[in-house]
Amino acid sequence: MANPSHVERRARRKIARAQPLELRLSYEDASGVRQVVAAWIVDAGDQGIGIQCYAALQVGLVVTLRAGVELINSGVYIAQKAHVCWCSPGVGGLYRAGLEFESAAEEAGQDGIGLGTDLDYYEILQISPKADPDMIHRVFRLLAQRYHPDNAETGNEETFKKISRAYVVLGDPADRSSYDMQRAAVLRANWRVFHSPEAARGPGAERTKRAAVLRALYQRRLMEPQAPAMSVFEFEDLLQIPREHLEFTLWYLKERGFVTRSDNNRYQITVAGVDQAERESEEADARTPENRRLPAASE
Repeated sequence: MANPSHVERRARRKIARAQPLELRLSYEDASGVRQVVAAWIVDAGDQGIGIQCYAALQVGLVVTLRAGVELINSGVYIAQKAHVCWCSPGVGGLYRAGLEFESAAEEAGQDGIGLGTDLDYYEILQISPKADPDMIHRVFRLLAQRYHPDNAETGNEETFKKISRAYVVLGDPADRSSYDMQRAAVLRANWRVFHSPEAARGPGAERTKRAAVLRALYQRRLMEPQAPAMSVFEFEDLLQIPREHLEFTLWYLKERGFVTRSDNNRYQITVAGVDQAERESEEADARTPENRRLPAASE
């Protein structure tokens, strides 16, 4: 975002408020010393913001942005990082500057959208992968208010960073599309139950399939309560198990009352199935206490 032309100024919206929205900028100066300065938003757009502050910011400087609760509530979107495109003296000792947001891919170091280190962004925001942009923004605002470090009762800086990171990716259509493609590939690898034909045979393999189907239906019910059912074809794609090999599994789960089947041959978990899935999850956690994370796509 170069020094804004007349057209660029018209494309960005002014922040019309009695009190300007404040945020904090942090960065390392030429001596390597971390600086934190207050800034006020003058105008904002999808790609960046115009600010005023009392520091002369060097062009090209990368700054970390931290929004206060009031800014979060305002609906003005800011990314976690931005770089300074221009800076010029203003009035009263203030400087005006233009900041362009760093894209999520740039923040992740071009290694994908953080799948190697972060939890599932949809799980972090507790939303369905089919959630629309308005839903994503509304949920983020509620969670950000709850976990913002300035909230004395429920603030948690680490949780706030996670939900902010998730929102940076899911709130941008291009980054969300890229993330969704990587996530789908990773989930297929992560949910793959058997890695050889021999491992898919016998009673032990059958129990593994039952647990996998219940876990998939549990997650679907949790994340998409309005559409909790899954088809045999979805199980086949997600678990990488031929549907012919799932017939006994689904028959058993239905007869035990763990799942129900609708007229259009779609399955969903029951209350008994939820209890069973949670028991199996607790047993698995007892055997493997580490938190499960999405592995990197290359793994």
